[in-house]
Amino acid sequence: MTKPKIQMSNPKNKVLSLVICVLGLFWILCFCICRYSFAEENKLTVLSKQVMEAKTDTGLFPVFEEIKGIYFKDNKYPEFLDFLKSVGRKKRNLQGLLNYYTALARYNQLKYLEDIQDWNEYFSEGDSYRAELEKSLNAAIKDSKAGDALNLSALFLSYRYHKEKQDGLATDALKAIVTSAGEFAKKNSDTALLKDIADQLMVGGEKAESRKLYDLYVEKLSTSSMKGPELGNIAQDFYNKGNLELSEAVFDAYIKQSADAFPKEELVAFLVNIAKNFAYKDNGVSDPAYAERIFQELEKRGGIEAFNEDLMYLRAFNLEKMQDAKAAKEIYMLLLKTYKPSKYADEAEFKIAVFDTYLLNNLEEGKSYFEGLAKKEKISPQVISAFYQLGLLSQWKEDFTGALNYYNQLATLAKTDFQDEVNLAQERIKEINDKKPLEYNLRAFLDAALKSSAQTGKVSLISKPYKAKRNSEVLVDSNIVVPESGCTQVELQYLWSGDLGGTAPASTQSSFSTKYQYSGTKIINVVVVNPSGITDYGLDLVDTSSD
Repeated sequence: MTKPKIQMSNPKNKVLSLVICVLGLFWILCFCICRYSFAEENKLTVLSKQVMEAKTDTGLFPVFEEIKGIYFKDNKYPEFLDFLKSVGRKKRNLQGLLNYYTALARYNQLKYLEDIQDWNEYFSEGDSYRAELEKSLNAAIKDSKAGDALNLSALFLSYRYHKEKQDGLATDALKAIVTSAGEFAKKNSDTALLKDIADQLMVGGEKAESRKLYDLYVEKLSTSSMKGPELGNIAQDFYNKGNLELSEAVFDAYIKQSADAFPKEELVAFLVNIAKNFAYKDNGVSDPAYAERIFQELEKRGGIEAFNEDLMYLRAFNLEKMQDAKAAKEIYMLLLKTYKPSKYADEAEFKIAVFDTYLLNNLEEGKSYFEGLAKKEKISPQVISAFYQLGLLSQWKEDFTGALNYYNQLATLAKTDFQDEVNLAQERIKEINDKKPLEYNLRAFLDAALKSSAQTGKVSLISKPYKAKRNSEVLVDSNIVVPESGCTQVELQYLWSGDLGGTAPASTQSSFSTKYQYSGTKIINVVVVNPSGITDYGLDLVDTSSD
């Protein structure tokens, strides 16, 4: 019987096959690159022909923008400058455009050299590049008219360039941008350039000027043939993309244009949705001040009956996070008056008491709200906290018998719950029994809040999140406004007190993180001290729950 032969593959054949595959892939790649390059070259040829055949510069700005994009995409700045020079030799009537794009090319070339750290060319040629940039840019601004796309673009480039140089000329350029933008909006139906510059100004921190350009952009949108619902969709789209300034401007235009045409029910629903979008939230974008403007418009158009219990609470909470204690108190009081009983009653009463006692210089009124909570039969976190606050106020007034009474009632009612407040009460009881003064930081806060008229606004606290789950991290950060003190850095101390969740931040810490084991409304206090004395005090409220 003949054995079958086993065919062995030839190693040389394997290598040959692999080489053929690699070469095939290489030629395919080369073909794709060549095809792409040919398409780019062909497009550049078509655009260049448009430039050369144009009798005036009218309509050429978008063409140059496309040409610029082709060159800039691959950082081919010298090649782009050669192209501009060749055009300039044949088309002297395009000098304004050529000057602007020469300046833009040099600006981007310098930025590119910085990015790739080509310091040899940057330092050897940088001065000449900047000189050409400034000369060309000034010529482009001088030779263009206010309201032209070229003029507006050149002014914006001037602003960017001088702001980076910090030579003081950026302010003049910024003012000129606003003027030119106004003229541009009058002359042009397509105002995308306005939005683009406004976006970049907003990113650069020029909020006021950015809003002026956004307003011009929105005015053109609202006076176009665009219908109201389309504006609403555009506004929502800007909100979804995180551009709150532009979203608000478009919503304002939509409300102004369409509000009177809405049936009341539809208008109310529309305003409610906007307010919910912008009201404070721990996660996502929000603008509490704008939300309150919409809440006011909702009240004006629909009355108090336009607010259900949850929406009224949202408005009060939003004002609270705006740190407008007076306005927040008024809405919390309205909530208690309108909805009896309210599921938010204990929280609202406790917060009103805190605002009155520590922020609005209404100690007796605040105390009466704490006392009202302490009389409730149903125990809640705010009821327990009210006992602690009443004990604290009594201890501060050196009514130690009254203070011990409140603290002991707290411990009895809390049983095995509300350990955060129980621990605080036990610290205070020990102070009284040992005949020791109130803990220093806490005493400093009470003196600052109860002996002075009100906050001056120099110190504010921001916590994240404000609606926290039990045992989840909460970050607390202070924001301090201090006067200028020449070249000397002012050394500040931060005297933290209140419901700190067991954390003991040092006096050098302007922020800290903590966790709370039990539900309730937690009061966080700080007194900021400078070498001359107290700067101001701050207070923040964090609501914790098991949900």
